[in-house]
Amino acid sequence: MTRSSTVSTLACESSPCKLSLKPSLIVSRSVPIPAGSNEVKTWEYKVVDEKPVWFYCKQRPAGAPKGHCALGMNGAINPPKSGPKTLAEFKKLAEKST
Repeated sequence: MTRSSTVSTLACESSPCKLSLKPSLIVSRSVPIPAGSNEVKTWEYKVVDEKPVWFYCKQRPAGAPKGHCALGMNGAINPPKSGPKTLAEFKKLAEKST
């Protein structure tokens, strides 16, 4: 059985598992990974400033109660280190998503 994930999708910082309305160059197609594989897929993204970039996996297996994002497949580039919009807060919000 093949698993699949999206490499990344630009997330809305206040709703981590939803697509941002801001234009994005990091929305990917689904990337298949063969069952039992330890293969790691990589890609490059050029960071051009110090603004936060929030991302998540948009895959949700059929019949699963939660998608990959809510299960921890989310993150950020240049997240604030303090305040209400840290990576830890983003991840807490994502865990509450379905």
